[in-house]
Amino acid sequence: MKIELFLIRHGKTEAVEKHLYCGWTDLPLSEDGRREIEKYVSEGIYDRDVDIIFTSGMKRCNETMSLIFGERDYTSVSDIMEMNFGDFELHSYDELKTDPDYVRWIEDETGTVPCRGGESSGEFYDRCYRGFMSILSDLSAQKDGVKAAVVAHGGSIGGFIRKYADPSLDFYGAQPFPARGFRLTVELKEEGFKVLDYTRI
Repeated sequence: MKIELFLIRHGKTEAVEKHLYCGWTDLPLSEDGRREIEKYVSEGIYDRDVDIIFTSGMKRCNETMSLIFGERDYTSVSDIMEMNFGDFELHSYDELKTDPDYVRWIEDETGTVPCRGGESSGEFYDRCYRGFMSILSDLSAQKDGVKAAVVAHGGSIGGFIRKYADPSLDFYGAQPFPARGFRLTVELKEEGFKVLDYTRI
């Protein structure tokens, strides 16, 4: 069976606007973030006629979902939450660039060095992949042609896109801008799934 899957990053928050790491801090959307989503809705960039909605459960994702799709039922999947940045949370690069633990983390190419008090990139992506697999498992029980939206985070969406849709994208190329994302056509099979194509929202 084939499904349409929309992966949408939450809108702007104060942390996004100030270029701060924000993972597990449950910030709401900023006023500019809300206005931007309302503008995008009025421009018709989203397909709002979806059958099923998932979010990470974080405030910024739930608010984004409501602004786009209205007051709809949705399922929270905590495994697709953003990375746990630990002690680096709500700090900027400029604030952290002389911290030896931070330098070790950003220079790590193995995915095994954690943020101090938080996750490594390997742990983060493994968690997110589990979350997306559970979503696709739920969708496999639906009818052919079902349309589903997932409102999540730049890191979790980017990781999925790079692994399953387009490995040629770099880290930044796979991360959508706030309130933007990807539309994917996904083929679900008993033995797994395959992303057939994608476009940007």
